[in-house]
Amino acid sequence: MKRYSVALAALIVAAAAVPGITFRDIATRAGITATIHSGGPKKNYVLEVNGSGVCWLDHDGDGWQDLYLVNGATLAHLQGKAAAPSRTYLYRNNGNGTFTDVTLRAGVARRGWSFGCVAADYDNDGRPDLLITNFGPNSLYRNRGDDTFADVSKRAGIEGGAIWHAGAAFADTDLDGDLDLFIPGYLDFNLRQPELKTCEYRGVKVNACGPLGCRGAPNAFYRNNGDGTFTDATDAAGLADRELYLGSRLSKPCLKVNGRLPVSFNGPAL
Repeated sequence: MKRYSVALAALIVAAAAVPGITFRDIATRAGITATIHSGGPKKNYVLEVNGSGVCWLDHDGDGWQDLYLVNGATLAHLQGKAAAPSRTYLYRNNGNGTFTDVTLRAGVARRGWSFGCVAADYDNDGRPDLLITNFGPNSLYRNRGDDTFADVSKRAGIEGGAIWHAGAAFADTDLDGDLDLFIPGYLDFNLRQPELKTCEYRGVKVNACGPLGCRGAPNAFYRNNGDGTFTDATDAAGLADRELYLGSRLSKPCLKVNGRLPVSFNGPAL
């Protein structure tokens, strides 16, 4: 025990001697110039307050991590009253501290309101594919291995309904060697007739109230068939959310139960 105490003390002393860590904004110099949208500037609805996710992945297999930026939109766009203000972005890592926008060439430019993304090799071909969770049908892009992706969302059967999807997670839940997929629904937002609420947050009156007090959206669990398609097995797996809780983030703990990885999900931290 003494040996571990001495080692810990030495580690603390060494950490204290390290000068303060600082960060510098080099986004422009690196070539990452995308504009991320999330509704209007006034934030009148809960839909507008959540930002969007990012994914790091080596999509072209050159040993450098590339960057995929998920993007939002506006309520007017989702209602069909205006064009999407922007799109998603894929930046290829040049290996010298800079990035190049290859979104259009790669075929992963999505316009709409997206919230999250997951990079995973769902078809076991050794290349990372991309899942994008959206308000509305989800998107799945299969990596072709030639720096381009194919939109296989409909064929794969993972689009889901016209609901608010946030986080997602791949895991081989049945140990058959293929990654299955769990996508929780976040909350039930009435897109056609959004309710304008007023509430108080830390002493300030705001309009974008929620998610507390809002009805949740249903979960979906898809079993990988091993042929590029998935089967909705939500009920069979016992993962149907009858109470409609708010699902947003997911995690895959390191602890295995009976040789399997449990997947936990929860709502936003408030």
